[in-house]
Amino acid sequence: MLPNGLNTEHNYLMTIVEEDSEESAGFIWTIHEETEGKKQSFVCDFAIWESKRRRGYATETLRLVEKNAVEAGCEESMLFVADSNDVARALYEKCGYQILRQAGCGKYMIKQLL
Repeated sequence: MLPNGLNTEHNYLMTIVEEDSEESAGFIWTIHEETEGKKQSFVCDFAIWESKRRRGYATETLRLVEKNAVEAGCEESMLFVADSNDVARALYEKCGYQILRQAGCGKYMIKQLL
């Protein structure tokens, strides 16, 4: 999915870093693309390391990614969450994502940005 590695156009891979310790707390990979005539940000992969969870990193990361997406002209943010990942689904719902549709073993969720 990244034919030019980290230089693949419209793909954004970011490390989440603790401000005080400068330790990695996780990562997020998003892509900006046009789907059905709308520019959207899609969260391809997102993880907060287990030892860094419950500190607000996930919520703040989503907020910043959504801010960047709006600045890039994206109208919505989308992601896929596995049915077995209740914790992630609760986070996404808390952050304003709604279930769009069931797909196999998970759900696509969407949030309007504009």
